[in-house]
Amino acid sequence: MERLVNVTSATVEKLKNKGADFGYVCAYDHEKKEFNVEGNKFSLFRTTFNNSMDICVYKDKKKGSVNINNLSEESIDEALENSFSFAKEGNEDEAYAIFPKQENKNFVKGLKESDSEEFFKRCEELLADIEKKYPKILICLMICSFDKTRCAYENTNGTKYTEEEGYYNIVLEFSAKEGDEVTSLNYFGFPCVSLDKPFIENPVVYTKLDECCKLLGAKPLDGKMEDPTVIFTPDCLSDMLGYFYNSFIGEESIIDKTCLWYDKLNEKLVDERFTLSIKPLDERILGGQNFTTQGRDTWDYDVIKNGVLKAFPISLYAANKSGFEPAPCMSYIPVVEAGDVSIDEIIKNTKNGIIVGGYSGGHPAANGEFSGIAKSSFLVKDGKVEGPVSEAMISGNFVTMLNNIVGLSKELFCDGNKVMPYLACKEIVVAGK
Repeated sequence: MERLVNVTSATVEKLKNKGADFGYVCAYDHEKKEFNVEGNKFSLFRTTFNNSMDICVYKDKKKGSVNINNLSEESIDEALENSFSFAKEGNEDEAYAIFPKQENKNFVKGLKESDSEEFFKRCEELLADIEKKYPKILICLMICSFDKTRCAYENTNGTKYTEEEGYYNIVLEFSAKEGDEVTSLNYFGFPCVSLDKPFIENPVVYTKLDECCKLLGAKPLDGKMEDPTVIFTPDCLSDMLGYFYNSFIGEESIIDKTCLWYDKLNEKLVDERFTLSIKPLDERILGGQNFTTQGRDTWDYDVIKNGVLKAFPISLYAANKSGFEPAPCMSYIPVVEAGDVSIDEIIKNTKNGIIVGGYSGGHPAANGEFSGIAKSSFLVKDGKVEGPVSEAMISGNFVTMLNNIVGLSKELFCDGNKVMPYLACKEIVVAGK
């Protein structure tokens, strides 16, 4: 860490001496201990080390930024020259800024070191458990790693941060096979800090594997569903809200003033049962974001609270362009509050519906309209899950969807990156191809 702090400080000093109005430097040191599994056989073990640096310069109301993967003095000096050149050729914009001097902080999260032997045993155990409990599952690839990152940040206003994080990460790529039938390729990943329990006991793992097995025998959806209830799984809900978060109320829509909610802060706009928060400090979140590149540490905040729009997820730059407050965190780390019914009750009360496990489609329009393919989906009839369906299309509007909520589940899905319930709603069109 000392090396990163020193090289960052030296680079900021050079940035000042070259005449920058303001700017920042962030240096990283990443270590990865990784082993892979292909076809149930361990195929790779390696340890890699990577360095990188982000340099951002603001000069004469213009911005120039460079990223390099070599922390030698020669590379840094060349990057500084390039960043000033890029700034010179850039467009003037008075909205460029960084925050005033903040309290210097050191952030430490996760693990400092790995237990490689125990981690390897747990991964071997996971393969054996999958073979025993889920014989229909074919593991195409499993990537297991311990990732340790150190970071030093400093800006020209004197704010300094250091960050040290370490996590185990497992990524599985797989499908299910029975006879001649094979499902499409599935994948998921999750971080963790504890090796106390077998990985197969992690809800992320057994939920995904069980769902994939149940997708065998999927039949195309026939025609258009009449007045359907659409139940989004926690994973799919997170992805859908990510589109909403980034496209509908995010940076570009605020700068361009295309956001339909531009003048509706503190107004009730969706169902009062719905609360979407961004929570980098939540104890259920691993990693997260500790500080922004504009030089301010992060904290939890509500985007929508009990149906009321409370904030826009925008940077200091977009805030200066629009007059709104900058968001306390710029990473998408979503937490949606639980409801008061179980997922079993939601299904039991569904006469005609579909459970959507994934969504494949373009970004929503400026008015919130979306349309795409429902992936990993199951038909629900008269309160029972009938079976998997394929070739189903869904289309609707985010605002309409969040104003026609049928239920939010008590159950919350926590995978270290998000906290989500199941969400059931009406007013979405569901049709076969």
